[in-house]
Amino acid sequence: MRTNLIIMLLALPALAAAQQVTQAEQVAQAAQNLSSAAGRRPEMIAFSTRDDGLLGSPMLYVGWQPGELLLTGNQHATTVPLKYDLYRQELRVRRPQGDSVLLPMNQVREFRLVEPARHFVNFPISPPDVPGTCAEVLVEGKNVQLVKYLHKEMTKPSTGNDSYTAHTPGALVEETQYFLRWPSDGRFS
Repeated sequence: MRTNLIIMLLALPALAAAQQVTQAEQVAQAAQNLSSAAGRRPEMIAFSTRDDGLLGSPMLYVGWQPGELLLTGNQHATTVPLKYDLYRQELRVRRPQGDSVLLPMNQVREFRLVEPARHFVNFPISPPDVPGTCAEVLVEGKNVQLVKYLHKEMTKPSTGNDSYTAHTPGALVEETQYFLRWPSDGRFS
């Protein structure tokens, strides 16, 4: 019994190393998938993840989520790690080098988060007074869809003369709007 336990303990580092290689290969494959899906190198935009003076995260989820990305003009989805910024309405894709690429939303047709399962579609037309064009499809019916538009807004502290309100940062608050969408004509209500 002890011999088996010792053998198993000695084999653990080798198994961990093999698993890391597999994960690295998966990330490299995801980057190749993204490049081939885009048909060219994705447009890169500089951005900063720091939001000085804000409480809360602008992201839908703080960490990277496994997802499937379908770009405009492509037929097949690409599996890549994703982050969706609800404050700026931007989608970020992690590259194998560890950095990320900011994809303009006009290049994104739809994306899915694998765990937890969520489906977002970038509609060509959005309802009035809705920031962004990307909505989560909650229910896909035969003649109608239930969609949810998510957005984070910054709320500023009340202005006052005391020292507390002078140094209180703003906070990001999630706002949600639900709509019915008729796919036949793209109309919302």
